[in-house]
Amino acid sequence: MKTDIKQTTLKNYFLATLLAVGLTACGGGGGGSSDGLSKVKDSDGDGFYDAIDPAPHDASNPGDFSTPEKILENPKVKTALEAAKKHGVPVRADLGHNPPTLTGYYKQRVAEGRIVATSTGMDAGHLLAGLESRVSTKGERFESASVQSDYFEALAYTYVKGSILRGEGSNFSTYEPYKLVCTENGSNYATYGIKVRSATQDKESGNLSAANMISVGLASSGTLTSACDERLAGSARAKWVVSKEAPSQKITDVEDFEYMCVDGDKAYIPGEKWKNKEKKSCKCTTDYDVECE
Repeated sequence: MKTDIKQTTLKNYFLATLLAVGLTACGGGGGGSSDGLSKVKDSDGDGFYDAIDPAPHDASNPGDFSTPEKILENPKVKTALEAAKKHGVPVRADLGHNPPTLTGYYKQRVAEGRIVATSTGMDAGHLLAGLESRVSTKGERFESASVQSDYFEALAYTYVKGSILRGEGSNFSTYEPYKLVCTENGSNYATYGIKVRSATQDKESGNLSAANMISVGLASSGTLTSACDERLAGSARAKWVVSKEAPSQKITDVEDFEYMCVDGDKAYIPGEKWKNKEKKSCKCTTDYDVECE
């Protein structure tokens, strides 16, 4: 997994977005399964699939996060949920087995979400970047591909997979393991954690309410360089982050997207490959352009 982070003149303004929104399992699309979602392998059954697991064959590292129930039992997650409630952003942590179908494309506006609080006291009040997303769900499985942006350019892209969707009726929660890698100045610092997010779907429009979210750090690897600490505004050291996302508007025409790679009625992020209607092989480049051959 890798998050591609581009330089921007609004670096300090939207820095925290890359933590609060970008704390996700990311990377290429990977192989598909029969239900259209990505195949993932979790050798030790701890809920972190191998590509984002700090120890793919050691179930004790970072611990048992294989189900939402196990996630919610974790003391670090409990602390973050209490912090979210204390700061007026309670995360519902739904456990129902009849969640809404979320499959589709969504857009979040720039600066309508914000970081509410962190365990270090840093970054509170930072506004969140805009987001263009492709979401796929099947039963209790959830994955998404997204591009984050400021007012002028794309900032990063993320791929979330191996995640769990729970809920009942219009209410839902997602339970998302993540690995975030900072490559600033050649660094290889990585943080691993869990994100829990709750929101409500409007059945008529398909739009999603502003989600309440916690991101919980569980483990790290590599050396936290000063460059990465600056890039993440110190949030790499946070044990938890509480955020309020912007509402998500369901998009019916992907031509409305500015940054995702659009081909026909579908949209992609860098690293993804597909066949277009002429059967040519296409890919989305790191410049967010479609290239076919």
